[in-house]
Amino acid sequence: MMKKKLTIIGLAVLTWLIYYLLPYNSSFVERYYCQYIFKYVRIVFDHSFGLLPIPGIYILFAILLFILIKYLIRFRAKLMQGASGKVILRNLFVDSITVISALMITFYWLWGFNYKRISFHERNCFVPQTINEDWLFDELKTVHTAMIHLRRKTDFSDSLPEDLESECRNALIPALHACLYYPVGTVRVRRIKPKGSLLLWSTAGIYLPFVSEGHIDDGLHPITKPFTLTHEMTHGYGITEESVCNFISFLACVNSESVYIQYSGWMGYFRYLLAACRRTDSDRYRTFLEIANLKILSDIQEIYDHHEKYPSILPKLRDLVYNRYLKSHGIKEGTINYSMMIRLAAKWQEHKGSYLLAELED
Repeated sequence: MMKKKLTIIGLAVLTWLIYYLLPYNSSFVERYYCQYIFKYVRIVFDHSFGLLPIPGIYILFAILLFILIKYLIRFRAKLMQGASGKVILRNLFVDSITVISALMITFYWLWGFNYKRISFHERNCFVPQTINEDWLFDELKTVHTAMIHLRRKTDFSDSLPEDLESECRNALIPALHACLYYPVGTVRVRRIKPKGSLLLWSTAGIYLPFVSEGHIDDGLHPITKPFTLTHEMTHGYGITEESVCNFISFLACVNSESVYIQYSGWMGYFRYLLAACRRTDSDRYRTFLEIANLKILSDIQEIYDHHEKYPSILPKLRDLVYNRYLKSHGIKEGTINYSMMIRLAAKWQEHKGSYLLAELED
């Protein structure tokens, strides 16, 4: 048994060394990991966990709980047999390292090596740039106008599209192709219950490589669900950077056939723009709010009020942990990276001229 544990620990060290030694924007990772290993990971999970009527995370938790209970029973038996404290502590330490090692191996080989693949910027020949204040406020007004047009088509009192997941996926694939990603598989994104399970941890959604599925909190406001769902689905296709997932999700949503999904995409982007404009020039920001559409502002307030029903637990600790996780995987901005979708939007407009894919094909 000890030999098996040491083997797992050794494989974890080897996995970490491979990841550490590989450069970012690696053509090797793109060519071999993405095109072979990750491709078949997607195929296997899509035809196993992906076919289940319930989220795979529930099954994973059940398995982990069973293993934990079994381990505690064995641990108690050893105590009853009078094993020395030194031996018990040594075994506990080795077992803990073995579990962490197994999780590390699984994480990187099922998904984590995607952090080293060719980036969105390299793939699309985009040079990161700063954006000036005038462009930012002009963009805010342009997005606001698009939202007014959509808001007039419906009062959004109706429920979400019946098969939201499929509709988001149908919109996402062309958006990924437009960004020069050619994914394989059918990524599932599940709604997690009870409501607030993720929001309590300041998280609207999460992608778990261990089941190769995305998840969104069922307690999300309906307007935010399509944008968040598509973001997590983008992760499932091997895109790691948060700003890129945000931008591709936005691009997918605004090109959807569903007005509801379109509005969700514009709303997701609009909220980032509002925050950036407030930080850039508070006076111009307040002036804009005075002329902004009241229904749109009401939607935003309703989203905030709705999510306040699920107050966060230890939000600073969550932000600290996630910030360090992102930075340790090459996303130097940490959690700020989410809002950097605005820079991607600016470069896209500069290179492409439109967010509407149909216009680019003409």
